[in-house]
Amino acid sequence: PSSRGLHAATMLDSNRVVLFGGAAQDGKMSNELFVLDIRTWEWKKMVFGDGDEKKVPSPRAAPCLASLKDGCVILFGGAEATEQGLNPRADLWCFEIDVDDDSDNGTWTLLLDDDDGPPPRNAATLIPMGAQSMKNILGSEDSNSSNKKYFLLQGGWAPFVKTWGEPSILSVEL
Repeated sequence: PSSRGLHAATMLDSNRVVLFGGAAQDGKMSNELFVLDIRTWEWKKMVFGDGDEKKVPSPRAAPCLASLKDGCVILFGGAEATEQGLNPRADLWCFEIDVDDDSDNGTWTLLLDDDDGPPPRNAATLIPMGAQSMKNILGSEDSNSSNKKYFLLQGGWAPFVKTWGEPSILSVEL
């Protein structure tokens, strides 16, 4: 990847790290996705989509990225550059590759639009929540669902407008 800041990274599986987006020193934002194989220290730029911009996240800086399962990560929020300035996002995406395939192909899936989840923000944290933590928060009703994974979304800001101190819980179907 080129030199950048305000990108996001997380483990893709036990041997690979995924890096998404960020901004170059000149402020140009990216929606590139790279995978680092920590066994060889080789980067691979992932290829996705068929040129349809609606099937991939927009270029953005300071999104949240967290591992959902081996070969799959989720991306929340970030800020994109517009003519009016920075626009915070609240969309939730899933990026998935075949864990047994060493190709550079992957698939983005939009899980939540901007209006369907927590308020838009960038520079927040997205932390996986364990089953016991969710049982303490939700009780026994929904927390034992084996087809859901929960994440704590904490902090962040809508650039130069608002900051968030209260946490939100995101649930993602596996």
